[in-house]
Amino acid sequence: MSIASVEAQKQLDRIVALGYPDVADISAAAFRSLARPLIGALEHSDLGSNILLVPTRELVSPESLIARTSINRMAGFTTMPPRDIASFLPQDGFMPPEGPFYLVVNPHTGTCYVNREPDVARKLIDSDERLPLTLEEGLAIATQHPEWLLEKNGFFKLKADAGLTATAKDIEENPLNVTVDEVEAAQVPNVLQDEDYAVINSNYAINAGLNPVADSLVIEGSASAYANILAVKEGNESSPKVLALIAALESQQVVDYINEKYDGSVVSTVDTPTDGFDATVDYDALAGETISIAASPTPHAEILEIVKSILAEKNITLDIQVYNDYVVPNTVVEDGTVDANYFQHKPYLDDFNAENSTHIVSVAAIHVEPMGLYGGKQTTLDALSAK
Repeated sequence: MSIASVEAQKQLDRIVALGYPDVADISAAAFRSLARPLIGALEHSDLGSNILLVPTRELVSPESLIARTSINRMAGFTTMPPRDIASFLPQDGFMPPEGPFYLVVNPHTGTCYVNREPDVARKLIDSDERLPLTLEEGLAIATQHPEWLLEKNGFFKLKADAGLTATAKDIEENPLNVTVDEVEAAQVPNVLQDEDYAVINSNYAINAGLNPVADSLVIEGSASAYANILAVKEGNESSPKVLALIAALESQQVVDYINEKYDGSVVSTVDTPTDGFDATVDYDALAGETISIAASPTPHAEILEIVKSILAEKNITLDIQVYNDYVVPNTVVEDGTVDANYFQHKPYLDDFNAENSTHIVSVAAIHVEPMGLYGGKQTTLDALSAK
């Protein structure tokens, strides 16, 4: 599957979970089937993840979706009568595609048009060869990316070649004059009270007693490049132990556990969950064997407890070795002490391999721990907008 098709499927899953089929007065299965041709057409595309799946108003009326749209658990509302909401039609020059769904590629939140008179903003949008967002597209952005972090909220603009390992030195524009104090990730919650704001990974926020969904002022959407991965030594990708581990980690049981346990603070990236097992694996041959895995305590080791129970059904023992360290879990995989690790994202692994001449590869993306912007001395974003 392509990155675009995986992202579109995630977005479809989200709106189904929010009850869009009920609004359309059809079953969830029927609702999904309407999106299947579009998602299928993305199978071999190279569009990437910066897309937006938009249901048309013929399928679900915008006025019915406002209450189902929330930011930081605050449900949307309006005092406008439905007929007035229905009058918000696309601007001249744009007619949404026919059909139940369409796709927006490279959506823009319009940060550069903020505080412009409507007529001036429209001229700027036209000169940029873009189109104003429709009401449906605005609701889709609020649903799929409730608060795009940092650059998409207008905090920073990064250098074009900054990449996924950007630092404060890669900031090209800082219109709000934000001072960035770089702190080791695990220590950020400890300095929150001394800062106006802090960006914290969900795993560290949870360890510090914060609820990423409820306590953050802004939280990252599910379309993140930082999916946490299962990694193994190169050459072991197709070993029976690794295949059994992948199948268990990508199971519906694990997806359900993540959804119920973390309630949005950790988000599963598994598109097609398994029943916990791989039909190509000879589980009888693995019976009595032990699979060892190095993991961070939260949420990785917690998730692995579900995996442990799945493998136990086949008389396979999962030895979960917990580390509060970002180096040893890779070195013990490289030297063969353990079979796999589950604690890092792909950009970190790529950097680690390059710096240490190791040969560790990703075999599955399991979950995202959304980064959130938390208030320290400040309790709202007002201080930023006032700069």
